Amino acid sequence: MVINKLTLKQARVLANLTQDQASEKLGISRGTLIAWEKGYRTPNSKMIPLITETYGIPYDMIMFLEKEDD
Repeated sequence: MVINKLTLKQARVLANLTQDQASEKLGISRGTLIAWEKGYRTPNSKMIPLITETYGIPYDMIMFLEKEDD
């Protein structure tokens, strides 16, 4: 069975959280969350456990996007 990973945005939506709700629970600004979801920035290693707990999804099921430089 093939299991696809979820983007950070998909994980948030699956957890039934808005960007405002998720950023509040994670203790970050909405702008930071948007940057993570779009791949402009990536969360640091200290945030990963909080993200997985908040979204209820294991780390290995989340795909963190990385925006390539133009």
